[in-house]
Amino acid sequence: MLTNKPHLDPKKIIIYSRDEMKQWNMAKKFQGDNRVRFFIGDVRDKERLYRALDGVDYVVHAAATKIVPTAEYNPFECIKTNVHGAMNLIDACLDKGVKKLVALSTDKACKPVNLYGATKIYQRNLTHV
Repeated sequence: MLTNKPHLDPKKIIIYSRDEMKQWNMAKKFQGDNRVRFFIGDVRDKERLYRALDGVDYVVHAAATKIVPTAEYNPFECIKTNVHGAMNLIDACLDKGVKKLVALSTDKACKPVNLYGATKIYQRNLTHV
């Protein structure tokens, strides 16, 4: 059991990310628990999201280009991930009948002074639709 509260004990947990090393390390921690599944994928890839979200009830969205200098140096890539990726996830969640999407944000979305903050405030506004 992942929790000591049976009503909160999920039937399946899907870890969806493009970071295979973090997934590998996490898989070692959950070895033997066949409820935890791993998908290599990117929020930019809508088709992959559709496959990963099949039968999913709840999603926690934390994908983002997070390092400010990286976002500033690669603005279009930041927008593709933080804005288009969020839109892809929202569309996939709606189309797949996901009950709840929780999107993590940052204090930098409060009063954005850089591209990263601007994409996160946009992402926050998307999830309130």
